[in-house]
Amino acid sequence: MTVPVLIDILKNSSFKVNLYVAQKFQKIPLPPAYDDRVKAIKLPVYNFAAVRRFSGFIDNANIASELLELKKSLQSTRWQSAIASNAYAAADYNPPWQLQFRVNEVILWFGNTD
Repeated sequence: MTVPVLIDILKNSSFKVNLYVAQKFQKIPLPPAYDDRVKAIKLPVYNFAAVRRFSGFIDNANIASELLELKKSLQSTRWQSAIASNAYAAADYNPPWQLQFRVNEVILWFGNTD
């Protein structure tokens, strides 16, 4: 199990799952793919990220509500320009069989430098 599992939420409501690969395995991180959709990706580069931690299991409803709360917390701060960003992700730090004390994050990316 890799930790964290980073899930990029894309504009068309689809998602991209990113798995962490330890530094010592990054030269050749993937075995030969059995599926053409499996490939190494390069994440977009952003200057900043605003993060909100929450518990429980990740699902569409709590990602949306936690993202809304994160954006509300940025209002009237020097980071309020991030509220307009639609680039966000969710991170899951626990295996699916762990039922208690789960740690998740919703991440709002902004300041894209691409």
